[in-house]
Amino acid sequence: IVLSALTVWCQRNNACVYVITRDEQMRAACTEDRRLYALADVTDFLDLVNSRRAVAADLIRAIFHARAGLLLEEILDERFDDLPFAVEGLYADVDVLSVERLDFGEPEIVSVNAHEATIEVTCEVAFTAEVTYEDEDTGFYDFEAMLTRLMDTVKRKVNHTTDIRVEVLFEYESLASLANPDDVAVSVMRISRQQPIMLKIHPNK
Repeated sequence: IVLSALTVWCQRNNACVYVITRDEQMRAACTEDRRLYALADVTDFLDLVNSRRAVAADLIRAIFHARAGLLLEEILDERFDDLPFAVEGLYADVDVLSVERLDFGEPEIVSVNAHEATIEVTCEVAFTAEVTYEDEDTGFYDFEAMLTRLMDTVKRKVNHTTDIRVEVLFEYESLASLANPDDVAVSVMRISRQQPIMLKIHPNK
């Protein structure tokens, strides 16, 4: 009765069930056409899950490397400018002009489940930015207003290299569908840094 109910559930949900039992008649009744698979112990099931996750992790890494170029465009076009920037010793605005290079490190698997997975990867980014600040040496003190008025605005270009963390989401119908990369949707969830990207310039040069 139990196995019959499980068979109906598998058919209705297009799924399979692993039945943990040491009863020989129960094990014999668990067949592939009924989508029932017999295991002797919980540890067998855990071993099976871990092995499938290991295979899935390898497939996810392969898909990541194959899609890295498209992810690079998404990071540079929409996300990198939104990171926090600062200039050492100055109150300044930072505008990223161009990115000359972005190198991905080796992806780390954060989570894998039946329909989605997440990885994190460190990237090294080489870029050129324009730093805009007011030159205090050209200012004067307005005694009437009792404040310093700054006259000249300085713009300087600076080249810099930094590391960022990128979190990537993989979405799929099932773990089995990872075998067909075209069926997997890959997108950048976020890029981040623990600290602002600190730039250095020499104001007097």
